[in-house]
Amino acid sequence: MAEIGNIFMPNILSQFDVSAIVESLVKLRQKILTDPLNSRRSLIEKKQEALSTLKNNVVELLATAQILSSQISYKVFKPVLTNLTGSENPSNIISVSAGPDAVASNFDVQVNQLAKAWKVGSTVFSSSSVTLSSLGVTTGEIIAIKGTDRGDAKVLRLDPNWTISQLRDKINELNAGVTAYLVNEGGGVRLIIAGTKTGESREFMTLADVSGNALQDLGLTGGALSRKYDTLPGGEYQSDAFTKKDVKVGSLLGLNTASGEAPSGTITINGTPISIDLNTMTLEDIKNAINASGSGATATILEEGGMFRLKITGVSSISDDNHVLETLGVLAQNYSNVVTAGQNAQISIDGNTFISQDNTFTPEETGIAGVTFTALRASTDVIRVSITRDIDKIVKYFQDLAQSWNKVVDFIKNQVRYDEEKKSAGPLSGEFVLLAVDSAMRRALAGIIEIPQMDGSFKTYSIGSLGLSLDREGKLSVDASKLRSALEA
Repeated sequence: MAEIGNIFMPNILSQFDVSAIVESLVKLRQKILTDPLNSRRSLIEKKQEALSTLKNNVVELLATAQILSSQISYKVFKPVLTNLTGSENPSNIISVSAGPDAVASNFDVQVNQLAKAWKVGSTVFSSSSVTLSSLGVTTGEIIAIKGTDRGDAKVLRLDPNWTISQLRDKINELNAGVTAYLVNEGGGVRLIIAGTKTGESREFMTLADVSGNALQDLGLTGGALSRKYDTLPGGEYQSDAFTKKDVKVGSLLGLNTASGEAPSGTITINGTPISIDLNTMTLEDIKNAINASGSGATATILEEGGMFRLKITGVSSISDDNHVLETLGVLAQNYSNVVTAGQNAQISIDGNTFISQDNTFTPEETGIAGVTFTALRASTDVIRVSITRDIDKIVKYFQDLAQSWNKVVDFIKNQVRYDEEKKSAGPLSGEFVLLAVDSAMRRALAGIIEIPQMDGSFKTYSIGSLGLSLDREGKLSVDASKLRSALEA
């Protein structure tokens, strides 16, 4: 392989003198623009148009050849799916993609369960026009809503005069990662809040009372607080994820900290009171306050992909005050009406179980290089996934080369052919650039070709052994069967 100018040349076109061709194109363009004998405007325009077409055709040819020069183009794989234990089309159960890091292999896969998003409901109201005030909501009550682990929760200041349908609209206007809608049920309507992100984490369905008890009044929660992230080890608590660790928590949530809108109070950890004010304290401040309290608990800040969490360990007892820990996401109310509990996807590969928050299992999650599995439907069927080299795709690369090659050949042929009816040839007839391109192309396929192999080495082939041939007119053809056999050998 060789590199000429800024164009990376594949071995298959190593004799293609790009510099000479470009120089010829430039000289021809200058000639078109300055030749005093060529005064007819229409001829100038035709030459310029033909020159542009030739340039585009050559660039297209080089692009297809560059694909064949890249080792990654030969490390292409395709998954073949077979249902070993059932009759259903395996493509309805799982989808598989294989990248260049994959290796030829077989896996037996079973989709145990799909990921689900949280969906919770309110109590049933007599109609969508019921006002919040009639449910006990008063002025100044605030709720926090969040449906993602990639941003701060958003707060909604409730207006007691809102109807249930207006509350639905206001929730949707927050763009907090959840969707609110109403369903008819039991002679009335129920407000449903659905997460847009799948996974079992409670963070994907965060509903917290920041001020007041509106969530209880709406029948969304039951009031009692418990550890939000209850899959953590015993004695360990974590907050929700926040975008900053050194900015006042109340400010991150969009609360008016100057007026004291954020919660403040005295929480208790292991029987020790600790004063926390979200109007003035950052996550770092809260961490320091806990560590200095003498409670025996230890607080640290976790960083996860640019997000920050408060982590508290060594906790034997903990209690909230004025929604402080609830707003932080350390504690949470239980949902009164869970329509659908958030759920992680689960698949087994060769007997090993893997979990994902969504239905996609990446190489990082499974440890299987280059292969991504996407669960489509839970099933007891066992699907054999065979990762094989995609010879058809490589053959297509060569066929694309032939197509681009022949486009240039046809263009040159049409330029030099004399049209008896019009008594003229093409606009570029007699120009050196046509001869330069034609000669370079014929030299390019006069030798041998080095093709990258799966192990990183290169193997030498003759043009004929790959099923490539040129006819009398210089047009390139590909014997797909012969090429496939050579690549598989």
